Amino acid sequence: MGRHSSIILTDGQAGCIDEIVKWYDYETRQDFVYSGPAGTGKTSIVPIILDELGLEPDEVTIVAFTGKAASVLMLKGLDASTIHAAFFEPSLLPLYENGKPVIRNGRVVKRIKFVEKQFIDKKTKLIIIDEWSMVNTDMRDVMYKFGIPVLAMGDADQLEPIFGRSPFADRIDYMLTEITRQAKDNGIIQLATLIREGNDLPVYMNFRNNAWVLSKKFLTRRHLLDTDMILTVKNKTRNVFNSKMRDLHGSKGILPNVGDRLLCRKNVWSKSLNGIPLINGTLGRVVNPIRMSECNLKEGIYRIDFQPDYVMDYNYYEALECDYDYLKEPCGRKEINMYNQGAKLEYGEAMTVHSSQGSQFNSIMYWDEFMGDREFMRKLRYTAVTRAVEKAYMFI
Repeated sequence: MGRHSSIILTDGQAGCIDEIVKWYDYETRQDFVYSGPAGTGKTSIVPIILDELGLEPDEVTIVAFTGKAASVLMLKGLDASTIHAAFFEPSLLPLYENGKPVIRNGRVVKRIKFVEKQFIDKKTKLIIIDEWSMVNTDMRDVMYKFGIPVLAMGDADQLEPIFGRSPFADRIDYMLTEITRQAKDNGIIQLATLIREGNDLPVYMNFRNNAWVLSKKFLTRRHLLDTDMILTVKNKTRNVFNSKMRDLHGSKGILPNVGDRLLCRKNVWSKSLNGIPLINGTLGRVVNPIRMSECNLKEGIYRIDFQPDYVMDYNYYEALECDYDYLKEPCGRKEINMYNQGAKLEYGEAMTVHSSQGSQFNSIMYWDEFMGDREFMRKLRYTAVTRAVEKAYMFI
């Protein structure tokens, strides 16, 4: 298969590629949807698909719902962006209250809002959506209006969108089921499979020394410090772990200290590093002490030197202006639109499983909490465990 002929495909991967080529050549309908659980190699076949279709990189638009998911694709060598960046554009529009424009100091207050693009690049011959389980009907319709073929890939066992339901869930054309050779001996995949198949979880189990199920009473400081990201079900629990981790690292006060991890919760399109904008879902750390002379807490502004996790050199956002009032509020009790200035950053040693979708971490610790019904819990646990690349601790 072209320049990727050395890659050994499973029968399912080869069959999926064949069906996609047939669909694209004969244009039987606008979209093709394929799915597969963790370890089946959904993303790894994308370069082969593009080779088989004879498409150049500038003829394909690859998108994901979240900024973090898009950056994961970029790190895999795929030129990706968020759906908002690809199909919406910022526009400065008047702010209205009770049907009337808001006027301050004699001037109409304006806010940046994203409106649908009317045109996209004429070269585009294919749109690829990653993590379709997070895309609702409204978002799908925005992409479909251009009449361009859409290839959607994702995992039917992951959580659905917070608002609405993914329209792709009932439209799956091809299901990958075979775990790739590389993933078969992975304990994370074994644990994820156990969860996905609805099996009861043991009180204690070690999966090939890179995934563990443990009782909560056995949580230790070592587990916390041996984890790249703590995943929780509830924001209340997330706040507890964020505080605990800051204490373990010796961080003091409300303002971030050097080494504190922060999570961006709103796109800042005007800022970028290494070609990647500061988008919702970006994680990073404070790399230098805050210079209080550059902060104005009375006006709700502080400035930090912030290095995103994906930056491999010593490049960072210098004196990034951030919203102090937003930082002060506990996670889960913030209304982003209530704050007017600065990047919206919050402490990010812990995240909810919902906000982690599309992300990957070398190691995760998942703190299990009951919410919803058995099926929801199955998807919640599965989504959490599959965020890990090398190591996963699950506390139940």
